[in-house]
Amino acid sequence: MGTALGRYQHKLYLAIGSRWNNKVQQTMAQIGVDRVVVRFHVNADGTISDLDIVQGNPNSILGMISADSIKQSSDLIGPFPADLKAEKPNGFPWQLAFRIY
Repeated sequence: MGTALGRYQHKLYLAIGSRWNNKVQQTMAQIGVDRVVVRFHVNADGTISDLDIVQGNPNSILGMISADSIKQSSDLIGPFPADLKAEKPNGFPWQLAFRIY
């Protein structure tokens, strides 16, 4: 978290996690044990693009919850701060794993 990228990723991770946790709590009885890995691109304006579930079932409840949580979180964080925009003007790729035990 000592870099502009680390601080932004941390904020985005917290936003995604809070959305994801709420959705999982609401559907826990329907999910069961599952795991998905989601790859996406974070654009400098804060939007998310190229979202793809690269491991697991994209049509599973966990897959849909995870993808929705990522999409909705871009509205919460906003565009890159100036120092990150200078470092990553085209945004950055990111990948997150979501699992239920």
